[in-house]
Parts: sequence; C-alpha cells; structure tokens
Amino acid sequence: SDSPYLVATADELAQVGSVCGLASAYRQTANITLDSPATGSSNHSPIGRAVTRFTGSYDGAGKLIIGLMINAPASDAIGLFGGTEGATLNDIHLIDARVSGNSDVGALVGYADSGTSITDCSATGAVSGAGSVGGLVGGLLSQSDAPSSVERSQAAVSVSATGSASGGLVGRTGIAAAVLYSRATGRVEGTQYVGGNSAKLTKTGKAALRKVYATASAGTITKLKVTGVVNTRSYSLFTKRL
Repeated sequence: SDSPYLVATADELAQVGSVCGLASAYRQTANITLDSPATGSSNHSPIGRAVTRFTGSYDGAGKLIIGLMINAPASDAIGLFGGTEGATLNDIHLIDARVSGNSDVGALVGYADSGTSITDCSATGAVSGAGSVGGLVGGLLSQSDAPSSVERSQAAVSVSATGSASGGLVGRTGIAAAVLYSRATGRVEGTQYVGGNSAKLTKTGKAALRKVYATASAGTITKLKVTGVVNTRSYSLFTKRL
C-alpha cells in the first residue's frame, strides 16, 4: 500500500523500522511524550543503525517528540534515527532530547548517508559523544551522485565531544552534502574541529552551506580551531578545508 503507517504513541514509535520495516513510509499524527527511563538507561532504540539503515520516509507533520533519552556511550550511529540511507525525514521536532553515544551522534540522526533528505526539522536538548557529534545530525555523508542535505532546520542543543568534530547543527559533513537555510544555537565543546554549525569537512569535501547561521552567548564555542559566531564576532564557517 502507498498509505504510510501512522504513529501516534510511544509504542508505535518503537515499532518504526522494526515491526513495520526500515523501507516503509510513516507519518506522525500526535505529539508523543516518552516516559523517563531509569538512571543511565534509554527510552528509545535508534531506528536503523550504521549497517542496517533506515531507507524509508518519516513525516513528523509538525508534531513533537518529547523527552527522547538514549544512553549508549559505547555505540556508534546514535540518535532518534541511528543510520539512514536515501531516507526522507520531514517536519520532525524533538523537545528536550538527551542523547549520548560514541561516534556519529545527533539528536535526530546519528549517521545520515547517500541521499538522505532532512527538511524542516528541529531539536532542543543535549548531545554528547567521542567524535562526529552534532546538535541535529552527527555525520552528514554523501556520494557525489546521491547528496545528503539538511534544509530549513535548526538546533538549540548543547553539544559536547571528547574527540574531533562537534557542531551545533552537524558534526561532520562529507562530499556533496548540503546544509541550507538552517541555524544552530547553544553551547558547543570539543577538542578540535569545533563549529557553530558544521565542524569538519572530509578530505574531498565539496559541501554547500548557504544561509546558515550560528549564534551563541559569550564563550560558548570552545577549544581548538573554532568556528561560528561568538559575541557577535564572525569566524570562518569552516574550521579547515582539508
């Protein structure tokens, strides 16, 4: 059937990608509040992972997902969606998300690859990991013939990485990926390649960033090779072209 699966409860959200398939279409029809888990636990398992990726579509329809908590400090590709490929994510809004992982960690998507389209999405909360950590997306990767993109989206997320590549919106951006008409606010910390929006380009990166803004209060983008906007002083949006 061409009709999407409808998602209105926490139980139905848990079935996205598992019971109903990673290639299916979904539409959220109500705000969803996730129960608080026990200390150190999670209330959601990422939809798709780095190897078994979500390839379908999810239309949040402007509804909210409140209180997402994922505590997986030893795991890669962590977010509401763990790993995606050619997926379409639209109008999804996360409120007070708390997400921790190892590499490729974001509130919405940990690892977005090969033609993933993220449009009109937002997140608030806190995200942490070792590397490639972003407020909305951890790693935005692409092939030259299948660019991934983030468009008309925003994050007001506290971002912290103990290693390389942390960004207010996207942790790392690969070849042909695009970030358009988007913005990020909030504290961003890391050891190197720290950005207000997108922190690190791959060696062959030709990423496009247009009409992308980062704002923060005094001293909130920290550590080596910082970019973004701090105290109204503008820095290069890219930390370094490799």
